Amino acid sequence: MKVTPVNRKFGKYAPGDVFDFPDKQAKVFIKVGKLREANAPQVYQTRMMTAAPVAAVDPAPYGYKADGTPRLRPAYNRKAET
Repeated sequence: MKVTPVNRKFGKYAPGDVFDFPDKQAKVFIKVGKLREANAPQVYQTRMMTAAPVAAVDPAPYGYKADGTPRLRPAYNRKAET
């Protein structure tokens, strides 16, 4: 019978790994709650985990100088506070 662990490792198998197990022993472990039949729906693997697309980062957010190098961030102006 094809089985998979429920929520912890079962020997060397992690949850989601499908492996063959003798029918009699598999039924006992399924009844105890350690294993589940592999053809049963797997709740924890139903959604697709994909990364969001990366937004393009402006290499020079403050523009470029005349020689083509990017401008630095404006400095903090202390004279404006006094």
